[in-house]
Amino acid sequence: RQNRFIILDSLNDQFTKTKEFLSAFNHFKLDPKKRYLFIIEKSFESFERVTNNIRYIDVNYVHSLSLPLLVQSDLVFITESALKSLESSL
Repeated sequence: RQNRFIILDSLNDQFTKTKEFLSAFNHFKLDPKKRYLFIIEKSFESFERVTNNIRYIDVNYVHSLSLPLLVQSDLVFITESALKSLESSL
């Protein structure tokens, strides 16, 4: 499964509504029949609230990364800061 990881520059509390989030990620053509995982370094309350409404999207933190969830995901989004944190913990 190639091209499963997408590195995001950053992800902040810019989303207040699910519709805004889906619009921002529209160019990835998110398919409700697939699973998506967002790996972030720290908690963003509004991001979690917005993505919580979308059943095919999961959010995980670097410090509590779920390997089964990682393997089951069709596409994984990870922020640069989360990637650096993950690299330093290996």
